[in-house]
Amino acid sequence: MADKGARARAAERRLNALRLRKAGASYSQIAEALGCSKTQAYRDIQRALKNIGKREQEGAAELRLLESQRLDELLMPMMRQAKNGSQGAVDRVLRIMERRARLWGIDAPERAELRMPDGVDVRTKVEIENDDDRAAEVLRILAAAGALEAPPEAPDGTEVE
Repeated sequence: MADKGARARAAERRLNALRLRKAGASYSQIAEALGCSKTQAYRDIQRALKNIGKREQEGAAELRLLESQRLDELLMPMMRQAKNGSQGAVDRVLRIMERRARLWGIDAPERAELRMPDGVDVRTKVEIENDDDRAAEVLRILAAAGALEAPPEAPDGTEVE
């Protein structure tokens, strides 16, 4: 069992790791600065985020907000391109959106309860099979919302529905 000094040093290392991450440092940079492995730096940050006290909680909330702002900055130029039908931009927008969902813990799968005509409850979930289907779905949603300036075209030149 670790003594009080070792626990205090570990807690201080976790706090420093969180501060460095908040400042934009990579896990490799954090590991180098704190004299530990990259894996330990990652674990320290995860543990700090999970088991934070009141004092550390504000830092974690700021980190999430900062990461979210960084994602916003990346998202805005890509969204304009995605709205104009750029398939590559759509892929990037999706990745940014996925990262945001993980950051805020909203990635849980959704289930919908349906009743069949005979009254039987059926649980179902919609699964997107591949990146092309995902991209087509995003374009469909953007078009339905009136966010596309021009209908996007598929690689073969046909209009995407």
